[in-house]
Amino acid sequence: MNVLRQQIIQQAVRLLAEGTEVDYFSAKTKAAKMFGYSGQHDLPANGEIEAELKKYQAIFHAKSQPLIIEEKRRTALSTMRCFAQFKPCLVGSVLAGTATENSPIEIHLFVESFKELALFLLNKQIPYELIDRTLRINKRESKTIPVMYFSAGDQAVEMSIFPAKDIRQKYLNPASGLMEVRATLKKVTQLLAQNGA
Repeated sequence: MNVLRQQIIQQAVRLLAEGTEVDYFSAKTKAAKMFGYSGQHDLPANGEIEAELKKYQAIFHAKSQPLIIEEKRRTALSTMRCFAQFKPCLVGSVLAGTATENSPIEIHLFVESFKELALFLLNKQIPYELIDRTLRINKRESKTIPVMYFSAGDQAVEMSIFPAKDIRQKYLNPASGLMEVRATLKKVTQLLAQNGA
């Protein structure tokens, strides 16, 4: 591996670990610019960055990282229980174990109609902000979906809302660019139990 590529990976990891950047593309682009590289075609793969981020956190955040992950997973679990009728799945850095204090809890919901979810939120008096986000299915296909932002205690929650028929459809994670791994309510419960939480 060439020296510049390794420097870009290490700097991108620091940016992610410090919470300065929250997605891999922004982190590696910013890191590359710090080293005077403006191209994008030879940037490190997201998988390389994720692997190094895990190593970095194991070395420099060995005590705090497990506590951050446990707290975020517990909040995710209680949020998922609240939204259980919409078949919630935990995704992203909280599931992967690479979340920082600033990382949002990312959850996918699967709804028959958005109106049903809107009524649920109204009845529960949950204030939220809604935006549209385009997610990639693969390198050629993408789909625009609504994403809801709200707070659960002191944790930021980001819920991507999919049609119920898309429950088996896989997407690329917007932060890592890797195929999204999902964990159901049952799997998150098991994950917390395995880690002694």
